[in-house]
Amino acid sequence: MKNRVIYAFIAALLAASTSPAWAQTTPAPSPQATMAPAPVTTSAPEATAHPAATANPGKHNGQIKKIAAGNLSLAQVTYGLTHMPQEISSLRKLKKVKFANLRVQHVPTTLHRLIRTSQIPSAAVAYEPVTLGDALAQTPSPAPATSGLLGSLLNIIANINISDALNNALNGNTVNLSLSNVLNGNKIAIGQVVGVYVGGAGIITTLLK
Repeated sequence: MKNRVIYAFIAALLAASTSPAWAQTTPAPSPQATMAPAPVTTSAPEATAHPAATANPGKHNGQIKKIAAGNLSLAQVTYGLTHMPQEISSLRKLKKVKFANLRVQHVPTTLHRLIRTSQIPSAAVAYEPVTLGDALAQTPSPAPATSGLLGSLLNIIANINISDALNNALNGNTVNLSLSNVLNGNKIAIGQVVGVYVGGAGIITTLLK
C-alpha cells in the first residue's frame, strides 16, 4: 500500500511537469524592435551672397543715364524736320527738362532728303534768335558754329537744363546737365543732331542723322 502511494505521487509530479503552466514561452518581438531606423536627411546649405555680388546694384554711380529710344512715326519725323522754327520755339519755352522725357531717334533713310532742306539758312525767323545769353545750364557748352535754324537749335541744346540725368545724386543734391552733355554721355556727337520733335507731355525726341 505504501509503495502505491509513492508511485501515485511520482506520477502526479511527472504530469505536472508537462502541463502548459510549466511551458516556457518566448515573447514575440515588438514591431518597434524590428523597424528599420528612419534615414537621416541632410539639407543642402543655404547659398550665401558674396559681398562682391551685392556691392554693385547694376548702376554706375555718377555716370549719365542712357537715353531711351524714340518711337515717332514717319509723319512726326517729317514734321520735326520741315517745321524746325515751330519746334525750336516750343523747345525754348522749356526752362528745365526731366531726363525721363528725353528720347533719341535716327531719321530713317527714306527721309534723309529732308535733312538738307531743314538745314537751309532762313533769312527771316519768326522769333528772336537764340544767343548764349539764354544759357540755362550750370556749365554751358560752347555754341556750335552752325548758322541758320540748325545753329539756333544746337545752341539751345547746348544750354538747356536736364535734371536727374545722373545715376545718383551727389550728397543728396540734384545735378543739372546740359542736353549736349547728356548726348555726349550717350556717345552722341552734337554734329549728329539734325532736328527735334517736341511732343505731348513734354517729351523731347532729338532727331539724329
